[in-house]
Amino acid sequence: RKLTLGFAAVTLTMAGMGGAMLANLRTLDHARAEIKESRQVLGALDEAKFYMTRQENSYRGYLLSKDDYYIERVNKHRANFKKRLDAARGGLQDQPELSAKIDAAGAAADKWYSDVFEAGVRLSADPATLPQAIAMVGPDGSADAVISPAEDAIEAVQTAVTKEAEELQAQQISATRSAYINLAAGLGLAVMIAIGLGMLLTRMIAAPVTAMTAAMRRLAQGDFTAIVPAMGRKDEVGEMAQAVSVFKEAGIEKLRLEGQTAEQRAQAEAERTAREAEKAREAE
Repeated sequence: RKLTLGFAAVTLTMAGMGGAMLANLRTLDHARAEIKESRQVLGALDEAKFYMTRQENSYRGYLLSKDDYYIERVNKHRANFKKRLDAARGGLQDQPELSAKIDAAGAAADKWYSDVFEAGVRLSADPATLPQAIAMVGPDGSADAVISPAEDAIEAVQTAVTKEAEELQAQQISATRSAYINLAAGLGLAVMIAIGLGMLLTRMIAAPVTAMTAAMRRLAQGDFTAIVPAMGRKDEVGEMAQAVSVFKEAGIEKLRLEGQTAEQRAQAEAERTAREAEKAREAE
């Protein structure tokens, strides 16, 4: 029972330490996965901004050259822009507010495509209205006002995701620190419990058993004056002491019987000698 309780205490301590470590590892895994997803979203948004800029630049190239090659480039960059928005939206499914901003960025980009690019292509087809198309992309033109909501929405999402990633990193650092603290505390507690149990079990089991072994050895050698230790205890060691005490008492009884037999034998021998002496005197 004592050994069971002792090992149970150590086992529970190690189990508690393992449970704390498992909780910290789960926190670390969750933070790591969230940080990875945040980085993917940020990367997708950076690429979306890049392709949005490429659309504007390709459209300006068309206005300068009137080459249909740039129209193809605008459409290609627009398709890549939409793919990147879809990728970012996929990483924000559990955050509807940020997903709404992605949708707003896509809507603003579509408005730029229809109100600036497509309208500008139509205007640039006529030399008389070409200056109007060029003016739209000028400093005071409508192109910047149309595309700014898309830029602002993407930057707002990037800011929110970056802040969230920083919080997750802080959580990851805290979880790592807690894991080290729990590990050190658990190991320290386990060592202290092991030492305490070792001392306790030594005092309660090992020392009495050692003394019991010495008493049994003396009894085996015929020294029945040996004192049986741990008499009166209510545990296993006390039961051992009672068993050894029975052997001691049996040994003492054996010595008593042997002494009594020797005494009777000596008395009989004396009586026999006396009878023989009497017979001798009678014969004489």
